[in-house]
Amino acid sequence: MGFICWGITYKIYGGIQEWASTYPLFHWGPIAWSFYIALAVAFGFMLHVRGRNKQKFSEACRPILGNRIDGALGKGIDLIAIFALIAGTATTFSLATPLLSMAISSVFGLSNTVTLTIIILILIAVIYTFTVWFGMKGVSKLATYCTYLFFALLIYFLVGGGETRYILETGFSAIGNMIQNFIGLSTSMDSLRKTSFPQNWTIYYWAYWMVWCVATPFFIGKISKGRTIRNTVLGGYGWGLAGTFTSFIILGNYGLAQQLKHGLDVSGIIGNGATYSEAILKIFDTMPLPELGLILLVITMIAFYSTTFDSITMVVSSYSYKKLDVDKEPDRRIRVIWSVIFIMFPIALIFAENSMYSLQSVSIIAAFPIGIIVVLIIASFFKDAYNYLKSHKK
Repeated sequence: MGFICWGITYKIYGGIQEWASTYPLFHWGPIAWSFYIALAVAFGFMLHVRGRNKQKFSEACRPILGNRIDGALGKGIDLIAIFALIAGTATTFSLATPLLSMAISSVFGLSNTVTLTIIILILIAVIYTFTVWFGMKGVSKLATYCTYLFFALLIYFLVGGGETRYILETGFSAIGNMIQNFIGLSTSMDSLRKTSFPQNWTIYYWAYWMVWCVATPFFIGKISKGRTIRNTVLGGYGWGLAGTFTSFIILGNYGLAQQLKHGLDVSGIIGNGATYSEAILKIFDTMPLPELGLILLVITMIAFYSTTFDSITMVVSSYSYKKLDVDKEPDRRIRVIWSVIFIMFPIALIFAENSMYSLQSVSIIAAFPIGIIVVLIIASFFKDAYNYLKSHKK
């Protein structure tokens, strides 16, 4: 009985802070990055060790499916991959672009309309198309600038917000809480549907990461030339976790401090019908020089959008070729065509005015077939690596 009372007390007084800071690290943490890195190793091995000249999702399945991937089966796999990538891209930017639009309208006093959102998307398209035109060098430079901008935004909140101690202490506790409860978090299904949180969010996040498995791991694998499997795993996994953990600990815990310490009812704002973007702008209003912070946010988001778009455009452009050596890049005209295609889907979803749960469904539907293909790729990699090691022992 005492244990039950302690549990109830913990949930009342410690639950919000503990779990609100823990779940972002879980949803964007070890399991999520495992999807990326396992596939990045498989793609890197396929391209740089085996020297395959087909930069396609289906090619990674060749060790198991054999020459069948040269026919209808392979085309089907690649079509599923492209559909999943489009679904992930459209979902991401349809959810995030309203924040960018609202930030710009707040700073410059413009009306926050659909027209403004479309203009912003077109501006992003121009930037990343220009970057893609110059190939991997352009992508690399933009990614570097994006990193500097994002760290500036993190420092702005960590130092300027006056909650440095709370942010770091809560983040440290959240890491420990996630490690301690990792198995439980990973297997929680809420069978009585008391909150449906695992169904609405955890499953959605796994689906979201899986649809992005089409592009991001391929990109990591492609730029991993000259690195060992150990380098790729430790480097990609370590820096990936470090980046996501740092961003959620600083930005998320600052917002949590405003909710729990200073009376800014962020959850109430959203519960009363406000959008997530409006709630985020309320948090920015608590910072010194909020207009400057919003300008930094706008520039950083545009850089992030452009970096993401140009990397996936480079990947999916390779799908347009029957054969393409790993050291060669797709033709510039092909890249521009895909750049235009990718910007059209977020615009279409914005016009559709989909709800959050509708957009989540897009990713979940696309992720189901991708999950099967991911398992097939991992099995193919182990088979191919085994045969490679076996042949080199002789």
